[in-house]
Amino acid sequence: MQHLSQSILHLPVCLKAICGQNTLYRNQWASVSVPYRTYGASVDMPVFSDNRNNYLAAGLHASKNVMGDANFADFYGSVSLAYHKFFSSANDSNNNHISDLAIGIQAGFSQNTIDITEYYFGQFIPYPYPLELKTVDFYPVNAGISFSHSAGQRLKYTIGIAGYNLNQPISEIEKQQNERLGIERRYIAETGADWVVTNKLTLRPAIFFQYRYYSQYSYNRTDIIAGNEFHYKLKVNSVSVFAGAWYHSDDDVMITSGVEFKGVRLGVGYDYNYSPVNSSTNGDGGFTLSFKFIFPSQQLFSHKRVIPCTRF
Repeated sequence: MQHLSQSILHLPVCLKAICGQNTLYRNQWASVSVPYRTYGASVDMPVFSDNRNNYLAAGLHASKNVMGDANFADFYGSVSLAYHKFFSSANDSNNNHISDLAIGIQAGFSQNTIDITEYYFGQFIPYPYPLELKTVDFYPVNAGISFSHSAGQRLKYTIGIAGYNLNQPISEIEKQQNERLGIERRYIAETGADWVVTNKLTLRPAIFFQYRYYSQYSYNRTDIIAGNEFHYKLKVNSVSVFAGAWYHSDDDVMITSGVEFKGVRLGVGYDYNYSPVNSSTNGDGGFTLSFKFIFPSQQLFSHKRVIPCTRF
């Protein structure tokens, strides 16, 4: 659910013409001795706009994962900038057919730590974590581009691509060290749509694709997340409820649900793992809680993003 809740984490252009903040907590594999826990928070807001409503937005993100008896932890913090260029027809006074081209860049700090002493077996330290890898710092550079279009009042879509950890070291040894710690180069693509079926029901399908290559093993891995969120407006005080189902290739199935009201989005999710790891976790999946607050700045911007990235 982290892909769905914190889009700034995997697509740097997901910075909007609105002020917003997001927090996330995830508890996974509760049956193991020390479960996998994730904490995350992000905020983004507009910082500059011209007289044509094109704008520059900035965002901050921080997240941490903790797992295992060896106190394995990885921290990631980033600063993002994205520029949005709007296109619309001169005779489209209602902005029913507008497009948004966005380019973003992200600079971050990543730190991976592990207590090697917990893995001692006599004089043996298991591969691939030699002693000097107790703490590793990395300063990743990421970039992305997206295009969004409103095809009318009922259908909007977006497509985006991004590259992560682009500044890999030249040394093959250092590059393989990064790969072992999960900071290999990654390429991401995603697309999604908002289809207003009725005045109350909206369908929000999305597909997320990720490609990674491990030079040490001459091996590549692809991840695909696909699914749909059903969004339904209630009659009471503009309250909406949502529920979604998502499939993650060769890994897990995710169920999400929650409520939206007055710019607040509260969500809960559960991931059921069906990979080989399932036997080690006694079938336990992961629970995720997320909270978002969105404050539109209509006084500053007459347009907002064609499809807000928070829907991914």
